[in-house]
Amino acid sequence: MIEIEFDSMEDAAEAVKELSYLGKARIDKRIHQDVSRKLFLNSTYEKALDQLKNAEKIFEEENLDDENDENLVEYLYVALTVLKKLFENGKFRELDNKDPIEVEKKLLEIVSEMDFNDTKVTLRFGEYEKLKKEANELYENMINLSIEKSNQDEDVEESYSPVSVKPDEVRHSGPSKEEESFSEDDITSEDDSDSLPPGAKYFNKLFEMSSLKQYMISPIIESVFFHRDSEDPYSCFIDGVYLDIGKLPDLFEASDFRIRLMSNIHITY
Repeated sequence: MIEIEFDSMEDAAEAVKELSYLGKARIDKRIHQDVSRKLFLNSTYEKALDQLKNAEKIFEEENLDDENDENLVEYLYVALTVLKKLFENGKFRELDNKDPIEVEKKLLEIVSEMDFNDTKVTLRFGEYEKLKKEANELYENMINLSIEKSNQDEDVEESYSPVSVKPDEVRHSGPSKEEESFSEDDITSEDDSDSLPPGAKYFNKLFEMSSLKQYMISPIIESVFFHRDSEDPYSCFIDGVYLDIGKLPDLFEASDFRIRLMSNIHITY
């Protein structure tokens, strides 16, 4: 039996029609439901700071054997620090009415213009912007390499296209003087053996950015969108920070969690 899934009844019916020569087919409806859970620290600002300090100690104790492990709690602390500043000066309003890419771009711009006493903020945001710039450059290089390869392939096809040759021009099949002077030593790999190809470098940069995005950038945007429509966003934030703690619930007091369930329903035929 062959089973094929389609996103719409129309696509399934068309496939049945086209593949009728293979035998009879039956169209069934199948519902897929994915439920995910997000946890938010929903305590007062001062208590959230205390919980972050305590969580940082626990995190460091659990990761003593891995010196290279990222300090995810520090990213949350940076997010909380930036949030307080955004609500204090009303800059959070500048993130309204923008798509996800524009929101992040504007957030980075706002933070770069603000003064912070804590160097962790400027350090981590500088690190994120650097990684993002490097990832964009690698992506552009990948596109350019793809275009160059495509052009080279076209040139090769043209060089092997049929041409008319006079009989007396076909004297021998040996290499020409130019071909004789070209040896294997002249052939070099596009990528050095000790370096990764552009594609691997690009995805490595995205991987390095992922934790900073999940525990620093996204929590800021989530909290801003949660508080922005309240009568007094700053007071609302101070009373309940609503900070996305990612996959670190064991580092915090469960009594201060706010859970958001998300359900995604997808139908196939």
